[in-house]
Amino acid sequence: MPDAGGREGAELRKWSRERLVERFKCADKPPKWIQSPSWPMNENGPLVFLGQMDIKDYFHDSASAYVFYDPNSGEYETVIQVY
Repeated sequence: MPDAGGREGAELRKWSRERLVERFKCADKPPKWIQSPSWPMNENGPLVFLGQMDIKDYFHDSASAYVFYDPNSGEYETVIQVY
């Protein structure tokens, strides 16, 4: 990682974590994915995570809906995961 500036070990992990938090923004708490993370992105980068809600008794199994927002375009995107 060229931007890491020669960091290694714990210092590199801390630096990487800070970069992820800067890029993958949340209105409150980060998503609790029930499957592999599926964070939507577009030409503006990662969308802002607004929140999630459990969906019960609608799909054949339990599910969660994750709502994201692009402040540049004003568009929303919803990701649904079923387990």
